[in-house]
Amino acid sequence: MCVLSKVLYGTLSSTSYTPQPPSTLSYLTSLFFSPPPLTCPPPVLSTSTPSTQPLVLTPRIGNVHSFKSGSEGAAVLDVIAPTYDDEEGRECGYYESGGGEEGGVVTLRRCGEPDFFRCRVGTIEEG
Repeated sequence: MCVLSKVLYGTLSSTSYTPQPPSTLSYLTSLFFSPPPLTCPPPVLSTSTPSTQPLVLTPRIGNVHSFKSGSEGAAVLDVIAPTYDDEEGRECGYYESGGGEEGGVVTLRRCGEPDFFRCRVGTIEEG
């Protein structure tokens, strides 16, 4: 999946992680247990406003990300292609920090959707 995120209003801070390929052990473990943690190099931090270029996330670069609005809030237009689809293996997942950095590696663990998260979802229909 690719994501283009354009800030329409306000200021948006983003943190994006690029997961490293899983080790053979973590792959085998995932066959029997919940998803293994993701290991990532230190994240890329950026700040966007309506005057900056869209944030671009690809399947291999920066795809695990978080957004935080500035004090006045923010409105963001996300274009996601192809769209999320659990049956096609394109599920939306949520992660939390599994602890501090160790040796330049950040660990992220899968978690449930945060209670504070609010997202309005829509699709564009041809017609």
